[in-house]
Amino acid sequence: MIRVLLVDDELPSRAMVRSLIDWEKEGYCICGECGDGKQAWSLIPGLHPDIVITDVKMNQMNGDELVRRISAEYPEICTICLSGYDDYKYVRDVLKHNAIDYLIKNNLTPESLLESLHKAEEVLRWGLQLKRMKITCRLCAGSLCCS
Repeated sequence: MIRVLLVDDELPSRAMVRSLIDWEKEGYCICGECGDGKQAWSLIPGLHPDIVITDVKMNQMNGDELVRRISAEYPEICTICLSGYDDYKYVRDVLKHNAIDYLIKNNLTPESLLESLHKAEEVLRWGLQLKRMKITCRLCAGSLCCS
């Protein structure tokens, strides 16, 4: 199961995201929920999410700051942003920091959520393959098996 952390300061928004799909049937589990980026940041080390779905505008720590920190400290975690605002500045900022997608809450459908989750899953799969390649290269210590 792929572990997903939901981060949104609006409880109805988190409930809406939870209700859109059958998470377990699709191969995902919601490992936790947080009301702001600061709380999420403190829980990430213990929850070990594979994907963080975060609102952009929140109290304590905005989603864009959370995405920046995750990208810097936990590059193996994929992020998907949700927002009630179609604001180019936020879109550009989060995509610049490796967010998989930026979804508008009012336009969110089961299909669009699953499409973003599948993109993240593909990135996770490639990341695992790249880690394996790096380990192999280290074991080869630069010999011909890495060329």
